[in-house]
Amino acid sequence: MKPIYWQYLTYAQTRDNVWANLDYRTVQLDFKRIEVEFAKKKSKKRGGSKQTKEIKVKKEKITFLKSERNRNMSLVLGRFRISFVSLANAFYTCDEKILNIDALTSLKELCPSPFEMKAVLGYKGPDEDL
Repeated sequence: MKPIYWQYLTYAQTRDNVWANLDYRTVQLDFKRIEVEFAKKKSKKRGGSKQTKEIKVKKEKITFLKSERNRNMSLVLGRFRISFVSLANAFYTCDEKILNIDALTSLKELCPSPFEMKAVLGYKGPDEDL
C-alpha cells in the first residue's frame, strides 16, 4: 500500500463537519476499489522472462587513480560546468574566459604524477576497459 500522510486534528476541529454526523454502522466500503486506488504500482521487470534471460558479466573498469584522487579530480572538473571537449578546445585556443588564473591553478593540481604517467603509459590492455 502507498503510505498515507495523516494530519492530526483536535476534537474541536472535528465537531462541526461531515464526519461528526456519520453513522459508521451503515457505511459500506468498496475494498476492491480502495486496493486499486491505493496499491503500490508494481515495477516492470526488464529483460523478459527468467528462462530467456542471459546472465551479463559486469566488466570491472581499470583505474590508475586512488579513489580520493579520482573524487578530487571529478570535483575540480565539475566546477567548469562545460563538457570535456569544450575544456580541451579552451586549452587549444587559449580561451582566457574559461581558463583564468584560478582555473589554471586548480587544473595544475590535477596534472598526473610521474608514477601515474608511468602506469598509464605501461598499460597494454584494450581501451574499453579503462
